[in-house]
Amino acid sequence: APDATVEDISTVILGQVRLVKTVAYDAACDGTADSSFVADLKQHVPSIEVAPGECAIWQIVATNQGDANALKVVVRDTVPTYTTYQASTLKYALGTAALAGLTDPTDADTAEQVSGTVSFFVGTGATASVGGTLLPAQSATVQFSTKVD
Repeated sequence: APDATVEDISTVILGQVRLVKTVAYDAACDGTADSSFVADLKQHVPSIEVAPGECAIWQIVATNQGDANALKVVVRDTVPTYTTYQASTLKYALGTAALAGLTDPTDADTAEQVSGTVSFFVGTGATASVGGTLLPAQSATVQFSTKVD
């Protein structure tokens, strides 16, 4: 029989952060989702249209899928056109901790909103201006709300 040769190629992935963004409906703009978080609200819940004066809650989960620490992790998102950012609705959780509101979103804790961009400084050791560390397989979840103009 002929000789067979097998070649194994392995790829090492260092800190690789995957982001998953979803949205939920919040009719009363009270920071409590009135629907499930889904990738496309209109596609998954066709009966829901976010009307002027109503809110959408945006959630982003950042997961380190690599095999090394992800350093200085910052999650940024743009406030959608024709909406107004709702500062009092910022929430953050690291790992399996419950989402909690941020006490001072303008200049401390782990988030800020400047010129329509919301930035969350996530991970262990994060400060008000520098992202922290996400360990391999660790996640950080962030939320903010916008009101339709």
